[in-house]
Amino acid sequence: MITFPSSVDNGGTNHNNESMKAPFLRRVGFTLVELMVVIAIIMILLGLLMPTLWRARLKALQTSCLNNIRQQGMSNLQGGTLGMAGECPMGALYTTNKYVQRQEEVQDLSGTVMLFESENGGEGDEHDVYPVHLGGANYVFWDGHAKWHKDVPRFRP
Repeated sequence: MITFPSSVDNGGTNHNNESMKAPFLRRVGFTLVELMVVIAIIMILLGLLMPTLWRARLKALQTSCLNNIRQQGMSNLQGGTLGMAGECPMGALYTTNKYVQRQEEVQDLSGTVMLFESENGGEGDEHDVYPVHLGGANYVFWDGHAKWHKDVPRFRP
């Protein structure tokens, strides 16, 4: 068996194995400062992403509510009755336009509101609109289309 001496004579100078190791091989883990820097970077990135994720969640709820109120409007157009129509996932109630009860009374079908979101439910007018979705509300019009509006559309025929 071949054995190597613990020190090598190189020109009269003794070098032990400890001094021959590269400095990066001696460290085993991260320092506390390095760990804190990584955590700070992750927290900054999360802080930048959270508002975007929150807006995406609100937009998804608005879309779900728009689909629900559109289905209720289509049901009403197919012969259902106008009345307490349902509830939005955000807490608003679907409310009917108190000025118009039948499609025959409307001259501008695509511009007159049939259903909208309010806090009260039942029948209401433009003063009962509850802007629960990013400063606006969902509306269904007498021609069957549903849309989100920031401004209140026409209620009177």
